[in-house]
Amino acid sequence: MNPIYASADATLHIKYKSSSKIQVLINDKILESKKVISDKTVYEEFNNLSYETVTIKIGTQCTTLKLTSFITAYDLDTKRMFTFDFGDPFAIIYVNNLITGPVKTLQAGQVLYNPFMPPLTFSAEADLFFIPLEPGFAPVFTVGKKQFEHSSPVDRTTQDFNHGDFCYQFMEWTTKMDFDTETTHSIKSLDIPRPLRLGHRGCGSNKIYSELAKEHFKLDYNPKNHIAENTIFAFNEAYKRIDGVELDIILTRDMVPVINHDFGVDHDLGKLAINSLTAEQFQKIQIQRTHQIGEHQTSLVEKIVENEPVRTPWNENLYHIVGDKYRPTFAQVLNETNEGLMINVEIKYNAACSESVGQRYFSRVQVIEQTLKCIQDNKQHPIYFSTFDPVCALILKYAQNKYPVLHLNLGVGIFEESEDVDMTQKICLHVKNGVEFAKKFGLQGVVTSMVVVLTMPEVIIDGVSKGLEMFSWGTLPCAHEWIEKQTKMGMKGLIYDMVTMIDPK
Repeated sequence: MNPIYASADATLHIKYKSSSKIQVLINDKILESKKVISDKTVYEEFNNLSYETVTIKIGTQCTTLKLTSFITAYDLDTKRMFTFDFGDPFAIIYVNNLITGPVKTLQAGQVLYNPFMPPLTFSAEADLFFIPLEPGFAPVFTVGKKQFEHSSPVDRTTQDFNHGDFCYQFMEWTTKMDFDTETTHSIKSLDIPRPLRLGHRGCGSNKIYSELAKEHFKLDYNPKNHIAENTIFAFNEAYKRIDGVELDIILTRDMVPVINHDFGVDHDLGKLAINSLTAEQFQKIQIQRTHQIGEHQTSLVEKIVENEPVRTPWNENLYHIVGDKYRPTFAQVLNETNEGLMINVEIKYNAACSESVGQRYFSRVQVIEQTLKCIQDNKQHPIYFSTFDPVCALILKYAQNKYPVLHLNLGVGIFEESEDVDMTQKICLHVKNGVEFAKKFGLQGVVTSMVVVLTMPEVIIDGVSKGLEMFSWGTLPCAHEWIEKQTKMGMKGLIYDMVTMIDPK
């Protein structure tokens, strides 16, 4: 099992009932009393119950931490709590509108967990918070002077519960995940002298590049990727040249994780929401590609060729692509690609502006649970997660400790509506906020646009200096000068389009 604390200098701050005797067990051994330092601070909270605080010097690496008579424990540096086990139920709370004022208690609302959870204060730096839950206990929220207790049954299918200026999402598995943490994968563990090279949706997006993009990359032609994006064929072709691929997860009506960039696919009946189709129906819709410059929308064309890779004919404004007969499920990708293929699994979650989701999409909990279960039940790969949705990122982070989690960030100055980006969420809209969010909540890194990396290098360098794994998308293999600049900045990974420009290994 991974160490909770890898550093011998780790410190915990613990609040406990003053009438109780506290006992700390590190790796199942009782901690020496001299390492438990009381600051003799007594708090009167929750119906006049008294509490004291102590500071604990861990003094060693530990994989287990047990406390008796405790209320909660914080890492003094990160404020992360260690009062739960991975896979246990929990809730994530976030506010949409922060309360501001000169007094600390007025700057933000407090989140309380039953009578024994000390207050967690929302700060101006981030508006997402995590609290552990125990079965049968109802959380109590206090925002300003208003208090709200969640009294209805926990419904895993509910997107969010809303109350005034804040909302919250419960997290509880139907079955407990059983990940082999002895073989925990870390992006840092891949010891290579260059950034990781990953293929965007396989060998690259099938979008048509504009004339401006051609000038941007200093090419005398418009680059075209002739391999269908998000297909097993593309993933296998990419692995002949690079380290791994990036792919997008969507759930079908029967809750099967499938691979597609958008929440909908075009059909002769019109655009169909993937979550309104069964996996079988989704797979039979022909693999297509975009016909609009710079956009991700798809267009249905002729029937698929039965016994060979699909060669899709297009009119004079388009071009041919080669792909598979069927669209893949995530399980098929895991089982039909080389186990050495690194997979960046992007969890797509629909934003308010999404028009391609039938009725209501599944809850974040359901999307992530089905994705993790698929990974658990199929051939193992080196995997890391990424997502634009901050709540999904925290669920992924606190639900398992095997696979790294990266925050996807648009950067700055990009105001196009995107179906999977909440354009009202400040964390998503500026890479500086993304770096602060990732560091605050212990995510492994941030992924943003190559253009942002090159125009705001100081933010990227700051992220690297904070120990974050910084990735970018949008690089072409022919952009040698840009690749060199990103490498010198300390970028951990580059997500390429036009992967076929790279010679096979």
